Amino acid sequence: MPYKDYYNILGVKRTATPDEIRQGYRRMAHKYHPDVSQEPNAEERFKLVQEAYEVLGTADKRKKYDEVRPNDSQHTHTKHTNHSNPRRKGGVDVSFFEEISRQEFEKEKGFSDFFDSLFGKKKKYAKAAETPSDHNTPFATELSLEVEELFQDTIKTIQIQDGQKLQVRIPRGASDGKKVRLPGKGLNGQDILLTIKVREHPWYSIQGNDLYYELPITPWEAALGTQITLNTPKGSVNLRIPPETVTGKKMRLPGRGLGTNHENGDFYVVLLIQTPPAHSPEQKAFYIQMQRLFPWTPRPHLKS
Repeated sequence: MPYKDYYNILGVKRTATPDEIRQGYRRMAHKYHPDVSQEPNAEERFKLVQEAYEVLGTADKRKKYDEVRPNDSQHTHTKHTNHSNPRRKGGVDVSFFEEISRQEFEKEKGFSDFFDSLFGKKKKYAKAAETPSDHNTPFATELSLEVEELFQDTIKTIQIQDGQKLQVRIPRGASDGKKVRLPGKGLNGQDILLTIKVREHPWYSIQGNDLYYELPITPWEAALGTQITLNTPKGSVNLRIPPETVTGKKMRLPGRGLGTNHENGDFYVVLLIQTPPAHSPEQKAFYIQMQRLFPWTPRPHLKS
């Protein structure tokens, strides 16, 4: 099976320090991320970057890998010329974007046969972001997001140790309870373990990647049908409600739910019929007339 030069993949020297390896990973992960990269074969190269960092970012794996490396003369090394700080791009921290994206991207994918031959088969990458810094007790903090903020990349400020503030870029598709480690971003290089908390919304509820919205309608709209302009987090839609609609009916808007470029949920509209109160004598008389005109009950199973 072909040998993989993990140092070359991350663009670092074989004598690189753990911090230099981490910086190389961030630089390459951002360069080849499938959502933003214009490079050919970006997805495959992004996967190789994850694999390289899994090995070189973990002390015992790196030691084992170095023991089986061929001689220097058999492999060339590509020098990296970008020595800028990969933690910032335009004043914005980018590591959260990279860490959460790599966990989603590698969730169901394994590494190469070369990796498996050295370390055994690795089915999932769920803990990859945590492994290289297991010796580092992370600083845990939470970040609260509105439901609407899950639909687009957004920049948020979190407070870390000693009141310091740090900007992080949150990619669209983040979910409640998501835990992501930000290596070396805390005080004195301490890792940060960030937990996403989605605030309760007055209208929307989340089930997986699907978003649910309860839409009240009148009895005559339910009986005769109507068209309603509905604002969703992904823009306005004209919703056509068919005649003879019953309360609780679900109407599905495909692809308007949560998710990433790889997978999107749906937006469900749950129709709830609301009956207006009868205040005037004329309104009460109208309900009495309806009672006479509609010899119907919604509880046939309770009929004696």
